[in-house]
Amino acid sequence: MTVTIHPDIARRLFDGVAAVHFGADSATLLNAQGETLAIGEAPLPPVVVNQPSLQPASAALGDSVTVNLGSATGRPAPEVAWQLTLNGASVTERVDEFMAIELSEPGLYELLVTWTNINGTTETEIIGLLVEQAVARDIDYTQALLYIDASTPIEGTDSAVTAINAIGAAQARLIATGSGNPVQRNEQGFVFDNGIWLQSQNLTNLAAGDGVFAVVDFTVTAAATSGGQVLNGAGSRISFSNEAGQLRASAADDTNLNVNAGATPYGTRVVLAGRIDDLLDSFDLINAAGATVATSFVNTDPNPTRFNCGRYLIGTIHRIAIFGRSEGGA
Repeated sequence: MTVTIHPDIARRLFDGVAAVHFGADSATLLNAQGETLAIGEAPLPPVVVNQPSLQPASAALGDSVTVNLGSATGRPAPEVAWQLTLNGASVTERVDEFMAIELSEPGLYELLVTWTNINGTTETEIIGLLVEQAVARDIDYTQALLYIDASTPIEGTDSAVTAINAIGAAQARLIATGSGNPVQRNEQGFVFDNGIWLQSQNLTNLAAGDGVFAVVDFTVTAAATSGGQVLNGAGSRISFSNEAGQLRASAADDTNLNVNAGATPYGTRVVLAGRIDDLLDSFDLINAAGATVATSFVNTDPNPTRFNCGRYLIGTIHRIAIFGRSEGGA
């Protein structure tokens, strides 16, 4: 830079000056004779004061974490640069304006932060967060009242099922009932064609006095001549059916209650769940959209006495699970 000398400035003008900066840089001020008027601060490279972090460190798949860049000192003040990667590929652009990111994929998330000024660059330690794929817990279906899927033991043949020996405390044997097209089994489950359906024997003393819930996993292929019953039965029960293109969930006990579960997506696999709660006097439904709908439903000691499935149905039942809550039980 060009040095300009101003000979007519009185020295007392600089009395009390403690520091001089040229732009962002500290400078030493001298007079024309080379005498020091103000001593500049020594330049310092960046020094990390607080390490960066991903918070909370215990976050798992589906959670959100906040990216904290930490802090550093130096003269002049250092500037920060950072990058967040997932398995080595940058996901920095996914961090929002609040410095948060959803952990939508499993893998190793790593945060690298650097601080730089004219005197150097300092890298922080790399912050890693390993997000593992969620593993579904095994469910002990022997604790259910009834459970069936494609691997449940059958009688007859895959092309003409005559009975299903369901897993669960009810020891239900669902027997082929009615006439018409037979029930078939394939690797996806049990296939019904508006003909024969499956019905259990009369059941007694099932542990369901404080509530019962049922989950059905099914595909409706086409509308039948009547409402296609995915699950029904006798006594206190939860039913699911296809009614002219609308899925319906029903609860029966002291009174009967019908709740719309959404439009029937023909050819698409659907999961519905319903619960009769004796303690809260409610019927709770998880509908085809995955939303929970709670409806007041007065009931007294639910007592299922029979289960049946597939009547008037054209489609496949992949799985059915029915659980009870015993009187005063968990």
